[in-house]
This record gives sequence, C-alpha cells and structure tokens, in this order.
Amino acid sequence: MVIVTCIRCLITKNYESAAICILSLILFLIPAFLEDVLDLTIPPFFEAIIFAFIFAAEILGEINHYYVKIPGWDTILHTLNGFLFAAV
Repeated sequence: MVIVTCIRCLITKNYESAAICILSLILFLIPAFLEDVLDLTIPPFFEAIIFAFIFAAEILGEINHYYVKIPGWDTILHTLNGFLFAAV
C-alpha cells in the first residue's frame, strides 16, 4: 500500500508526499534492524501495532489528509495506540 501510494504521489508530482512514503518505508525497517542489532525479540503483535500506527499516521493522516477530513483523527489514533501499547 505504501509503495502504491508513493507511485501515485510521483505520478501526481506530489514529491513531498512521496518523500513521506519513502521515510515511512524506512520506519517500517527499524523494528527488524533493532532486533538484529540489539539481539532482542519484538512480539509480532507489538510489531503489527507499530506498523499500523506508522501507516495510519503517515499514509492515512498526512498523505490522504485524514487529519483534516476526520475530526479528532489525531486524538483517536494516539488514544487507541496508547491503549494497545499498554495492553501489550
């Protein structure tokens, strides 16, 4: 989805959003990198929460303008993720 969004942004010449897509892809790699470097194990459910948060915040929120279209998107996103992190 992120790669498709990046291609869409490049086609529409929205280079700032394409850069956000590339940075999001880099953010997706950080948990695996930390697992390798620090020799720790991140539970798959916790990793899925991290990926969902990055996708919801950057791709949906920033690029698809959910922060503007949906009132309270930021509050919903951070509250939900706070509860999920606390539960894990």
